[in-house]
Amino acid sequence: MKNIVIDTNILYQEGLSSGRMKILAKLVTEGVLTVYVPEIVKREFITKRVSEITNAITNIQSNIKTISRKTENSGEFRDRIISFESALPQLKQDVENQVVTEFNQWEKLLLVKVLEFNPVHIHKVLNDYFVGSGAFKLLKNRDDFPDSMIHHTINELAKEIGELYVVLSDGAFKKGIKDQKSVITLNSLNDLLQLEEIEQYLSNQQLNEYFIGWEFSTYLLDYLKEEKQTIEQIYLEDNIENTDCIGVDFYNAQLNFPSHVYVSKFSISNFYKISDTEFTAQISFNTYATLSYVCDYGSFLELEKDPTRDIEISSMNGDGWCEVLELVGTQYKGSINLSFSEKQPFESIKSITKNLVKDDSSLCITLDINSACITWFAG
Repeated sequence: MKNIVIDTNILYQEGLSSGRMKILAKLVTEGVLTVYVPEIVKREFITKRVSEITNAITNIQSNIKTISRKTENSGEFRDRIISFESALPQLKQDVENQVVTEFNQWEKLLLVKVLEFNPVHIHKVLNDYFVGSGAFKLLKNRDDFPDSMIHHTINELAKEIGELYVVLSDGAFKKGIKDQKSVITLNSLNDLLQLEEIEQYLSNQQLNEYFIGWEFSTYLLDYLKEEKQTIEQIYLEDNIENTDCIGVDFYNAQLNFPSHVYVSKFSISNFYKISDTEFTAQISFNTYATLSYVCDYGSFLELEKDPTRDIEISSMNGDGWCEVLELVGTQYKGSINLSFSEKQPFESIKSITKNLVKDDSSLCITLDINSACITWFAG
């Protein structure tokens, strides 16, 4: 059995219900893994998720007020706006309970062992703070106190149980912990699933070869182009790589409305069986998408002169800040989940996937796209 600790950034990057989380649950249930989460990680995750959702509701409230000011004072439409607006304060109050409930459900599903911070280690945290060692990026960097507490919690666990895998992507934190005897650091859950023993446990060679092969990729691509909303509704405002190529100061970059028509370089990899009816894999593809961001008007004028850029203003406020739109080439990455209505033999799986465009009743396909990279400007 392998023991793993999951850090905050991985939890947030992965989410609680991804295909890889389902695989972890399977491995835990079957006695392959034990999952540990420091109490501070749990608190950080819940606090950040509550804050983001609450801020989103606050933005909705502000937008609703704008709509309210710009509509007539009576009528069915006005009544619906008032009804929606009155529901938002209660929704905001319910956010924390909902997030805590979802985390507790995930915790129960994965039989997570929550690690309390031992106060006896606070002097070690303070020693690291004053010399800038361990999880501290810099001397006396107060922001790193939570990471340092997590660091010493993990060290204590490693001394108790021996070999321990820690999944984290924070470079400074990783540097501070990887020298600990018997601790092995990994960058992602995908790296964990690719460990030889786990990969062998999960593998089903015949299905794996088929689902990552060109034949299934062809059928799936045809299906996604037919069910165009599956791709066109992909929206990202985080994990957008290569934004430096925009070339000016900006904020609030978002990718919207990827084209289902121009999908290319379609690739499926890292296929895993979750159960007899459910499977997951990594997916990537290229297409065009609309990039929006906010910059000042002078920057817009500068970019407008570039013949390789096709840029337009969507809106501008009185202070000269513009929301601009550009068509860009983008590589999307994420996962695809396949859920059959019942257990199927291999030949039936091939037949079902071959006829997806005509009949998808036996197979449910969901995309979970979590990152993108801007590859070129479509000027």
